Amino acid sequence: MKSEFYLQAYVDYLELSNKASKTIEIYTPIVYSFLKMCGDDPLKVSKQDIIKFILSKEGTRTRQQCKGALKHLFEGVLQKPGYLKFVPNPKREQYIPNILSQDEAKKVLSNISNKKHHAILNLQYYAALRTGEVISLKVNDIRKDGIVHIRQSKGAKDRLVPVSEEILNTLRNYYKEYSPKHFLFEGQDKISKYSSKSIQAIVKKYCLLNGVKRKIRPHDLRHSRATHLHENGVGIKFIQDLLGHKKVSTTEIYLHTNVQSLKKAILNC
Repeated sequence: MKSEFYLQAYVDYLELSNKASKTIEIYTPIVYSFLKMCGDDPLKVSKQDIIKFILSKEGTRTRQQCKGALKHLFEGVLQKPGYLKFVPNPKREQYIPNILSQDEAKKVLSNISNKKHHAILNLQYYAALRTGEVISLKVNDIRKDGIVHIRQSKGAKDRLVPVSEEILNTLRNYYKEYSPKHFLFEGQDKISKYSSKSIQAIVKKYCLLNGVKRKIRPHDLRHSRATHLHENGVGIKFIQDLLGHKKVSTTEIYLHTNVQSLKKAILNC
């Protein structure tokens, strides 16, 4: 079937373009379902059908991913650059992340009895990692000199992230008890990587146990760390390098002034 040919050509194109494995994982099923809708000939599908296909996805982020996936199909496989120019870019919703205060972060991260949970959340916060980066770490990505090697993350980029001796000791204590073989944080089968849903669950659990009733997502730990570093006088260029952002404007989105600090500054003026 032509759809199978197109799909394999699509995966080959993304891999040759050095797209991150997570991007390929997200884009491939989108293109597969699109090709099924097309009946083996995507070039005969009307522009209105393409728009309806994108609108069938729920949420602005998913629609953005859908357009991005189809853009690579038409440009890289079907040799039709600019074919989706008629499709507007879905505008992503703006939201205010729930930032932990520095005191809240210390309380939540220090009161975790399970060594695996303690290692995961402390590493995610102090290294300001994305959840996908945490669960994709291999055992040998943690160097003895306190450098964490993040491989092929967003934008298909590697980066090196320094962590403190305290975090290294946390990881050593975890390793001694769990002895992971491949992924640093393994799933229950001891083969696959730990799941992002499990991280969501433990973030929720330990926030509630430590009196934080606001909805805190794992990614909010990354936001919180960036904000706390900024509040403590760390320069934005350093924070940009830590987060692995290409543009400083992206980093600025992560820096949120603590409401209490803002209130104090206003009242003192």
